[in-house]
Amino acid sequence: MKINLPRLESQIGNMTPIGPFTVNDIGCLTADAAMVATYFGHPITTSELVSKVTYAKNNAGQRTLWQWGELSRLFPDIQYARPVHSNDITYPLTDSQMGEIKTAIDRGYPVFIKIITDSIPEHWMLGVDYEGDDILVADPLQKPARVHKITDYGIAPREVIYAYGWYTGPLPKPSPGATPAVDKAAKYDGTINAINEHIKDQGKRTYYLDDPARMAKDLADAQERIKVIRKETLTEVSQAIAKM
Repeated sequence: MKINLPRLESQIGNMTPIGPFTVNDIGCLTADAAMVATYFGHPITTSELVSKVTYAKNNAGQRTLWQWGELSRLFPDIQYARPVHSNDITYPLTDSQMGEIKTAIDRGYPVFIKIITDSIPEHWMLGVDYEGDDILVADPLQKPARVHKITDYGIAPREVIYAYGWYTGPLPKPSPGATPAVDKAAKYDGTINAINEHIKDQGKRTYYLDDPARMAKDLADAQERIKVIRKETLTEVSQAIAKM
């Protein structure tokens, strides 16, 4: 998983009031925001967040609409960086728009994604990973909350995403024992360099003049070792990233 949320939040069964409604009815965005705040180092539940923010008025004058700036007001190190609204989106989503969602996830920022389908009038989830064009989302409409693919709803993400955006904030530090990918790569790069330097060192190659077959074998062994090390590097780096 590219982004591991420390806690998942479900809106189902949460009867905390939001205006005349409840979290169970309309609290998906608030639940998403609580997961993001917790991810960025400010642990808070959905119900606690409801009590601390001010909602904007809907057309009926009821305070039910999530305000993106409220999370930044509570936690100034969290900033709403990229709102992409319905009128900004081409349907289906373009490669550029899908790429923007994936890049944000790659950078460690959970992406707020709004979908609208025949059976789901409007719903916000958090994109935390992807497989091709399928987005893996933390979904507060599930009980218990869980991460699943958008296609689990039987829909194609490009066809149903009507808005997206994300907050930036202090990214979680790697868990104890996780080795940063750069350290893994550096270790193996050093081994590769050592092999190359050994081959290039004229002082170590003088005996090759009388034994060209030995030189050919040593070169072939070194090149094979480099292939193995590069393969190990990819595996080690992938495992290190998965542990972050």
